[in-house]
Amino acid sequence: MFSVLLYLLSLRAKTVIGVLCLQRYCDELGESHSEIDKFCEHFLALAKAKDIKDWIESDRHLTLDGLGSPIPESIAHIPNINDIACHIREITESQLCCAYNARGAVEDLKKAAELCHVDLRSEVNLWLFLKGSLFRSEWADPVRDELYDRWISTGLSRKSSN
Repeated sequence: MFSVLLYLLSLRAKTVIGVLCLQRYCDELGESHSEIDKFCEHFLALAKAKDIKDWIESDRHLTLDGLGSPIPESIAHIPNINDIACHIREITESQLCCAYNARGAVEDLKKAAELCHVDLRSEVNLWLFLKGSLFRSEWADPVRDELYDRWISTGLSRKSSN
């Protein structure tokens, strides 16, 4: 059932989950950087984007771009940061470059979560993300504000401190 749910999620949902994993990873490391914030904001904006082409064009300002480009020195010390960003971008690229590759998008989400030490099976409310994923295409419709707010606030459980 778990694998089926991952395949049913829209690209928007998969991307948001990847970003939430990255944000929690950085929080746990005590890392806060504008380059990461800009990357996260850009990819979170995909959830509500009405025009995918405009959304794609808006990423030219990113210094952490998920394209494997050299990353700023200020974040180079964060373990796996470039790999995580690349996997998050690849979730969306699975549709942009060619025919939709559902397996590739799921694998990139799994890899991003693994690098962020997030267990998708137990720490992500996949049913909540499925609510915005009933789609006519891989992108699904833009996510409504109230659902987006729920995705952000309760989609990924917080790790309890021991």
